[in-house]
Amino acid sequence: MNDYKRGVIRALIFYFFGVIVTFGTHQFYGWEYVHAPPPSFIPILIFAILGFGRTIWNIKNIRSNNESTLNKGELTIFAAPSIAFVVLILALFIMN
Repeated sequence: MNDYKRGVIRALIFYFFGVIVTFGTHQFYGWEYVHAPPPSFIPILIFAILGFGRTIWNIKNIRSNNESTLNKGELTIFAAPSIAFVVLILALFIMN
């Protein structure tokens, strides 16, 4: 298996683990107070911040001539939610 596929699989495992943790948290705590985010929002936030951090890390590694296809594979997956978040914030800003 080449490094690019290993990077993609590593990033997908990261997000799969985040989905499992979020689902488990929601099943354990539930959502009793409907006027606030559920406790399962905390793992979503943590994994989103860690994913953004991994995006920055991979960009730094690629730009500092430590370019590997493993970093490019991870960047392919980690950049998508980061870009989607930035587009969402910009869209909300433009709508107001």
